[in-house]
Amino acid sequence: MRILTRTADAPRGLLVCVSGLGCGADQWAHLLAHMDGWVSVAYDRAALSQRHIDIDQSAEELNRLIGAARRRYPHLPLTVVAHSWGAMIVQAWASTSERDYTHLVLVDPSFSGNSEGRSRLLQWLERAYYRLLNPAGARELPAFYRAWADARLRPRPLPGRVTIIAARRSYVHELSTLATNFRAHLVCSTERRHNLPRADPQSIAEAIAAPPL
Repeated sequence: MRILTRTADAPRGLLVCVSGLGCGADQWAHLLAHMDGWVSVAYDRAALSQRHIDIDQSAEELNRLIGAARRRYPHLPLTVVAHSWGAMIVQAWASTSERDYTHLVLVDPSFSGNSEGRSRLLQWLERAYYRLLNPAGARELPAFYRAWADARLRPRPLPGRVTIIAARRSYVHELSTLATNFRAHLVCSTERRHNLPRADPQSIAEAIAAPPL
C-alpha cells in the first residue's frame, strides 16, 4: 500500500483521506498542502490494482489504516475526509460498529440509491470511459454499482459530526436530502467540477478546520 503522510510538530488533529473512484493518494496532494498543523494520511486502496474487492473489504482496509494511525497518535482527534465513492466506503466503515472519530467530511459524495446508479446509460458511459482512460476506476466500478443497490448503505444518521461539501453542478437537491438523512451540515463549493480535492482544496480545508456549529 502506498501512503502519503504529512506531519506537524504540535499537531491539532489526525486527518485520514479516502480517494474517489479510480483515484489514489495523489488526489489529496493539494489538500495536504493546506493542512499545516495536522498529521495527514492518504493512501492507495488495494482495489485500485486488484479485482473483486467489495466495499466491505475496502472499509476493513480503511479500518486497519486508521487503527495504525491511531496507535501512533492516540490522543489526536480524528477527522476522515472522503471524495465521491470514497464517501460510500467511509459510510460503510462508520456504520458497521462504534467508531472513534470527531468529524466526517464527505466531498461531493456518491451514495446508495442516487440517480447516478439508476441510469443504465450513465453506467454504460462510465464503464467505457474508465476502461479507456482509468483502468483502476474500471476495476472499482462493479463494487460501486453493487454498493449502490445495497440496502445496508441507504442514507441514515451517522454518529458524530458530518459535513457534506457539494460542487455547484452536483445533484444539490439529492445532496441536501442526504445531508438531512445523515444529520450533516451542507456546504456548497463555488467550483463546478466534481473532483473538488484538486479543484477546490481550500474549501475542504476550511470545512475540516471549522469549529462545530
